[in-house]
Amino acid sequence: TRLFSKFPTFNIGLNYFRIATLASEVEDNTRKTFELCEDAERLFSRFEHMLTPLYKGQFAIKRMNSAICVGEYATALSAANVCKECFPEGENNWFIWQESLFLLLMHSNQWQEAMALSNHLRSHERFPSQPEQVQQKWLLFANYAILASWKEKLNSLRLPASKWKDFDKILNEIPIYKRDKAGYNASLLILQQLFFAARGDLDGMIKKSDALTQYIIRNLRNRHQTQLYAFLKTLLILQKYEFDIAEVRKVAKKYIEQFQSVGREKLDEAQTLRFDLMWEWIAEWIGKRVPTPPGFAATQIH
Repeated sequence: TRLFSKFPTFNIGLNYFRIATLASEVEDNTRKTFELCEDAERLFSRFEHMLTPLYKGQFAIKRMNSAICVGEYATALSAANVCKECFPEGENNWFIWQESLFLLLMHSNQWQEAMALSNHLRSHERFPSQPEQVQQKWLLFANYAILASWKEKLNSLRLPASKWKDFDKILNEIPIYKRDKAGYNASLLILQQLFFAARGDLDGMIKKSDALTQYIIRNLRNRHQTQLYAFLKTLLILQKYEFDIAEVRKVAKKYIEQFQSVGREKLDEAQTLRFDLMWEWIAEWIGKRVPTPPGFAATQIH
C-alpha cells in the first residue's frame, strides 16, 4: 500500500489491486472487494492506453460479482457492459461472466431474462466443450429460473401433474461430495428443498435432511459465520420444529438475520436466488400446505 501511494504507476497499481482484491475475496469481504474494484477502475481510467481488454474485463467481473453481493445492481449492470466489450461471445471468459450476469438477473428479480440467457448459453455451439461441472451448474441455473418464473406468474406452484415430470431427476439426485462440487452440491440441495416446499411435500424435505447435515459437516465445519451455513441450519430447524414457521422465526432468529445480511461473502451458485427471498417463499409455501399433486411430473427445459 505504501509503495503504491508513493509510486502510483500503472504496473504497481495493477499488482496492488490484484493482491488486495484477492485478499478481500479470501476474507469473504465483498464490500471491501467492491470498493477496491471501484478504486482500481478509477486508476485505470488514467492509463487507458496501457489497459488491455483482459485486465479491464477481469476487474469488471470482480466488480460485478461484489456489486451483486452488496445489492448495487446498477453498478453490477455497468460492469456487465464492460465485460461485454472485453470478452467476445464464445470465449472462455465470456462463459465466466455470463454466470455473473445470470446471477445478477436472478438477484434483481428478472426471471424471464435469466431464463432466456440460460437457454441462449446452453444452446451455444461451444457449450458442449465446457467442463462437466459448468454444464451441470447451468442445468441447475435453468431450473432455478423456471421455478422463479412460475412463482412470479402464478403466485404459487399449484400446477397440474404434467408440469413436474422433469424435476424427478433433480429431486432424486444424490450429491457427489467432492471439493470442486461444493457450490454445486449446495445449489442442488437448496433447489430440492425449494421444489418440495413448493409442492407442500414435507416428507420429501425431511428425507433430504441427512444430505443437508452431511453437507454442513463436510464443507462448513469451520464456516459457521457464513450465510450458507445459517440458511441450511434454518432449514434443519424448520424440520426439527415440525414446520411451525412462527416458532422457527423465533428459534432461528440469529440464523435468519445472518443469511439476510449483505456484503459478507462471495457470490456463487449456492445463492442462485437470494437467501432471504428463498426463505420467504419456503415459509409461504409451507404455510399454504400445497397438496402434493398425484402422479406428479415438470415442463421440459428448453
